[in-house]
Amino acid sequence: MNRLHLGIDYGTSASKLVLRHFEAAGGERAYLLEPNDRFRIPSAVSFDGETIRLNSDLQDALKSIKMRFAGDVTGSLRQHFYGELKNLPDRFSSGDLVTLTVWRLLSIGHLHAVKIVGSLEFKMGMSLGIPMSFLEDKVLRESYLYVARVAYHMYTNYGPIGSDTVSLTTARELLDGRLISQSAKTARAGSKCTKLAKIGNRSLNVLVISIAGNPELYLLLH
Repeated sequence: MNRLHLGIDYGTSASKLVLRHFEAAGGERAYLLEPNDRFRIPSAVSFDGETIRLNSDLQDALKSIKMRFAGDVTGSLRQHFYGELKNLPDRFSSGDLVTLTVWRLLSIGHLHAVKIVGSLEFKMGMSLGIPMSFLEDKVLRESYLYVARVAYHMYTNYGPIGSDTVSLTTARELLDGRLISQSAKTARAGSKCTKLAKIGNRSLNVLVISIAGNPELYLLLH
């Protein structure tokens, strides 16, 4: 069984994906993914009344949804979110949109993995990168860990999303199975960090690494 690991750098305006193939011919290899011939994948979300477009680059798209979710779960919207406060679709929260976005990023990684491996015989884990400031805030840390787990659950149970667009009805039905709550209490109750990293003789709940000098928290899921 081929083993792969997708690193998701979930950014405020754009995300980046790195896929590591442990059983690559000639030894382990890492690939910077470039869907649509670009490695920066828009993080914005847009709507047309019937569908959601994830990774949207449309002018009127809802931007900085990552930070809006941070403001919603902490109750300090203006501390985190500085964009235009647009209305969300009925019955959808910012947490729902973040979850769908991460699920779509997982799906992009999966579709590239199929091409790299040449078959469906593989298992793909994931890492989700969030800012260091979120690591230091318990509510944000646990809320984003919960988002990562729900998105990964959706990927492993429903499969990959084959397109950036999904109908509002379908999205709502899928999310209802593992709905993200805007309540920090619910987020905390639904998530516990697993000891996954080890440095020296100490087991850690998280692995902190640095990309271009900026420390990031990676939530590791298998």
